Amino acid sequence: MVTVYTPGKKFECAEVNLVQFKLLIDETGQEFLLMYDLNRQYLYTLQRVEGERPDFTYIDEVIQIEEELQRRKIFQTCL
Repeated sequence: MVTVYTPGKKFECAEVNLVQFKLLIDETGQEFLLMYDLNRQYLYTLQRVEGERPDFTYIDEVIQIEEELQRRKIFQTCL
């Protein structure tokens, strides 16, 4: 059971499906939200205006994702 509180309201719900999100940003600073739900993926744009709620705009269903692994270099000091 999950209980969610908002100003003036209370929602008691059962969690049916775990939805996952990734916040992405491109080279121009545009933010995107990648949502995984029921083995499907959807892409939304994310607009943030200070002091206001974020605005999400549906773009389309995602058909393929390529993720580049970040390489971390470990520097070892030899004495």
